Amino acid sequence: MSFTSTEITSCLPPSYDTVKNDQTMLGDYYLLYNHYAYGVVLPVNFPIAILKQFPNKSYKQQLKAAIVTLTATVNNLIADQQAYLNHYNTLYLNFAYDVPLPTDFPECIAQQFPNKSYKDQLKSAMVTLLGEINNEK
Repeated sequence: MSFTSTEITSCLPPSYDTVKNDQTMLGDYYLLYNHYAYGVVLPVNFPIAILKQFPNKSYKQQLKAAIVTLTATVNNLIADQQAYLNHYNTLYLNFAYDVPLPTDFPECIAQQFPNKSYKDQLKSAMVTLLGEINNEK
């Protein structure tokens, strides 16, 4: 699993708020694109900031590019969360059943939960992250 430089520095999975905010913005971008392309009526509470960013149909191509970029960002955040969950699970198996860690296991996660006495904290982190992943769906 690969991690971006931001995640290696923080050694924490992307937060629920980060992923959810980007997913919400992506949904708004799609609503605006459908409005410009197909005449679909925008909701009354549509974000003004997005309308200012893409004020009319002539911005449709830029909006399309923003959708592509933000889709990639959201997909990467979700993949990073899943990678963290997999690494947490691998470390938990190491603590609980002495399953050896892979040689490329992320050092920052091993430092965050350095020994078996951190098993409960690791389990809690796994449950929290899994809950966040499920809430994002």
